[in-house]
Amino acid sequence: SLLLHQLNIAKKSFNQLNNGSFTKRNFYKLRLDRNKKIKSILYQDELSVDKFLMDSGIFFCTGEINDNLCNLTISELLYFSMNDSKKDVNMLINSPGGSIMSGMAIYDIMRCLNTKINTISVGLAASMGSFLLAVGSPGGRFSFPNTRIMIHQPIGGIQGTAIEVEIQIKELLYHRNNINYILSKSTGQTISKIENDTDRDKYMTAYESKEYGIIDEIIGEGCGENVDKANFAVETTRSAYVDWIDIRYVE
Repeated sequence: SLLLHQLNIAKKSFNQLNNGSFTKRNFYKLRLDRNKKIKSILYQDELSVDKFLMDSGIFFCTGEINDNLCNLTISELLYFSMNDSKKDVNMLINSPGGSIMSGMAIYDIMRCLNTKINTISVGLAASMGSFLLAVGSPGGRFSFPNTRIMIHQPIGGIQGTAIEVEIQIKELLYHRNNINYILSKSTGQTISKIENDTDRDKYMTAYESKEYGIIDEIIGEGCGENVDKANFAVETTRSAYVDWIDIRYVE
């Protein structure tokens, strides 16, 4: 369709040139009209692709999880469930995380839908992104082999008066305990282990996250490197680290 539009424009240009009406002003106007038509065609193609994917039950949760992404994801899920509630939802997640409340809003809607929610991580699923990955329907949580998955405790910037800081700290601790409880139910790990592992950023490969219980299966298993974590273990106590003062360099 794009090629046909370009041919029609070229034909129109040729006719104007033969009629003597192809002035410099008409040339720029014609080029502007052509660019608008091309953009319109590309935009329509983009919309048709998005509609095709959504009708197939494929949704994207990519980028920072904020209010805009939350509203878009919720509206698409509700629209899909009202039109065809028998199909599975396949949510592809590639996110560094973001707002706790936006992520919890998506989680609540996922729980309310009368359909299976398959979560699929690609690229990076960190923080709230890994949380949404873990809360997918049992047996429907997937990851590609080279995806990185990270869990940690909630992060928040707090300022204000002493009383306001105390209120915000209590709110942050509530979210931490609530997220740890949900992760414990979803992964099968104890709450104490979740608390210990999320005390700092914990990065995992797809294989490690499968052992941990965040995902159920790895898509295309064997296409990625199953790194032996023992070879890359990092000590977590100060006494286990090297005393750099005693290092002697050998030429």
